[in-house]
Amino acid sequence: MEIQQIINEIILDVRAGKSVAKKLTAINSDAEALTAWVYETNQFEDDFVFIIHRENLVEAFDDYRDGYLSEEEKNELTDDDLWNFLISNFEDENCISLHFSQVGDICLTCEAESMGQGGFQFSSFGLYDSRAIASESYKNIGYYLYGDPMPLKAEVVKLLRQRLNT
Repeated sequence: MEIQQIINEIILDVRAGKSVAKKLTAINSDAEALTAWVYETNQFEDDFVFIIHRENLVEAFDDYRDGYLSEEEKNELTDDDLWNFLISNFEDENCISLHFSQVGDICLTCEAESMGQGGFQFSSFGLYDSRAIASESYKNIGYYLYGDPMPLKAEVVKLLRQRLNT
């Protein structure tokens, strides 16, 4: 079945209150087909935010801490330095973006990962009642979203400061 047809059915099923889990699994099991569909339709063109999962941020910070910082430098890190570590990860060319597309009363989402000159690979197709609900859902499962709004500086500083002491 063509991906556009599956997506049309999913939208109708969601509006009718039916389960769409199987169809979402089918779409998300073929990133190549999903990516081709996104490029063909330009469905997720302009509305996106950069995202990073807390675990990935911690892992990147641990690598940075262990590979580049002396004990003295670790002790000298300021709250601003820790906050800027998050910002630099959002600005990394390998950062994942979360794209939004409003189709009537349903917000479609898709994650995109840069593949360098190969463009983007799209995955994790989802549906939500609104962009705000989609963003909140991502935050609830551990993602920081760039500017949507930004996570609390105190939360990020606390998380990374804890990693300094491990």
